[in-house]
Amino acid sequence: MVKSGQRQHPTVKSTLNFFNECVLFILSGTLWLYCLISVFILFALFSLQDFEVAQFFRIIFNLEKRELVRTMIGLLAAVGVITVYLLSTFSLTKWRQRRYEMD
Repeated sequence: MVKSGQRQHPTVKSTLNFFNECVLFILSGTLWLYCLISVFILFALFSLQDFEVAQFFRIIFNLEKRELVRTMIGLLAAVGVITVYLLSTFSLTKWRQRRYEMD
């Protein structure tokens, strides 16, 4: 009979292709750089400061400060509503779990 014990798991031996990894690294770096630049531009637009980058993008997108303020208020309201909804559903779920555990 075969005795029970630790079995040896098959290991997969592979080598990474250097060219594929370089391309993946370059594409990943490019995507991260694009994301960082996009976040910087959004902060520049929403900061309502008058410096060149913000003015440049306000001119390109034809935005006024009032529109940006309204957009920020709308985004904050949406975040607030979503937060209240998620907290209330989480609290309700926990309350129901405790109620059923007591029964």
